[in-house]
Amino acid sequence: MKIVFAKMHDTGKNLILTGVQYPINIGYLAQVCLDAGYEVEMWDFCIEPFEPDYIIDKIKRAKPDILGVSCVTSAIYNGHDLCSIAKNVDENILTIVGGVHITALPEECLEEFPSFDMGVLQEAEGIILDICESVESGDLRPNNIPGTVFRDNGNIKFGPPHLSLPDVNEIPYPNRDLLQMERYAQKHSGRGISRNVWNVIEIDSARGCPYACTFCNVELTHGRKMRERTPEHVMGEIEGCVAKFDTNFVLFNDSTFTIRKDRASEIVRSLPGAGIKAYSVNAHVNTVDAEFLETLARTGCYRIMFGVESGSERVLRAIKKNSTRERIKEAVFAAKRASIPQVETTFILGSDPWETEEDMLATEELIRELQPDLLALGIITPFPGTTQFTDLKRMGFLDGLRWDQYQIFTETPPPWRIKNYSAEELVKRRNSILKSYIWTPRYVLKQLAKIRSFGELKYYAGMANSFYKVVIKHAN
Repeated sequence: MKIVFAKMHDTGKNLILTGVQYPINIGYLAQVCLDAGYEVEMWDFCIEPFEPDYIIDKIKRAKPDILGVSCVTSAIYNGHDLCSIAKNVDENILTIVGGVHITALPEECLEEFPSFDMGVLQEAEGIILDICESVESGDLRPNNIPGTVFRDNGNIKFGPPHLSLPDVNEIPYPNRDLLQMERYAQKHSGRGISRNVWNVIEIDSARGCPYACTFCNVELTHGRKMRERTPEHVMGEIEGCVAKFDTNFVLFNDSTFTIRKDRASEIVRSLPGAGIKAYSVNAHVNTVDAEFLETLARTGCYRIMFGVESGSERVLRAIKKNSTRERIKEAVFAAKRASIPQVETTFILGSDPWETEEDMLATEELIRELQPDLLALGIITPFPGTTQFTDLKRMGFLDGLRWDQYQIFTETPPPWRIKNYSAEELVKRRNSILKSYIWTPRYVLKQLAKIRSFGELKYYAGMANSFYKVVIKHAN
């Protein structure tokens, strides 16, 4: 039996600003199925053409029995288009949609998109073989498979709930052979991390997040409980990538890699001996201290990203960020004193739908105080399944919405607003803040001083060009 797993692209994203990562989410599923003896292909439409003739040819060549598509909200139309084309080639292909959108809106998703036969909610590693075995036997009964939503005689029905999410130490390492790693060589993995300079791999060392931020949907897909891989399990994957791909940079995808400092320290202390020259982590300001940050710096931490979101104490409380301005400053300044090369802070304008001018000014002030090496400043994006989505929908600000308008970073205003600001005002404010901070001689010279190779210079030149097109051209 043949299974194809496809990662869908978001046509609206400016990928030079947002980055392209190897799709380890479908890599996990691919390896589970390969280990069970199934024939598997992986497709990634972030690096492949999404054109009907090309897709038809791929489907005819692959002849899949199952087509599984992984879709974030903004890519759900593309995922459905792929499944519609597949059904036109062979109506017997079982089409399955997974990812955060189907998890947030299971009934609505199947009702809106008829070419999806069924959906998998949350994580699929624990149930994908049940689906495969049922299809292979010719007796697919999704009502017996946990964590599924499916069609039954015109009705939308659910399988039983997951008894538990997968043990992350029992899932095989994600497959990195079915897609050619060199095809990602000309992309960049994240802000400040260029594959022109580093041989990058992305690693999930844990799943879940104990925080309850109102704008985030990580809890929806992976739960609040942290499920951590052992340091030995993590290092086994990294060492394999070093041997196979000459990897020298690890980007840890965990929403908060630093939740347990003892575990994180054990992992990062092992990296230099394994051949890793640098790495990147995401952190919450409450999970770091000076000693720990110095450990990160000594072991090669090249970038640490703090999700700050707002400079307003009122907003920080409203979005349940569990942080304060003072704690934010302590963490960021400690990271700088530790000499981590790229200290990044992320902010969201309108993260609270009732944000005021006083709140906006507090955010601008905090950005000036922090002087981050990398500044990511977006505007509110109310993802389905979040408190933000519920609030804005109740306020009538999501009427007429299309899912492909869910762009993380775009020059065009989104179709929603918050109580005190229109979308146009939010985008204008974002552009103005970014221009005043980044498009300055001081900032440019500071970044140029860190460049160590021609490849890195090319990377930053490309970033600057895209930044100019998306932000500066539209800023006053």
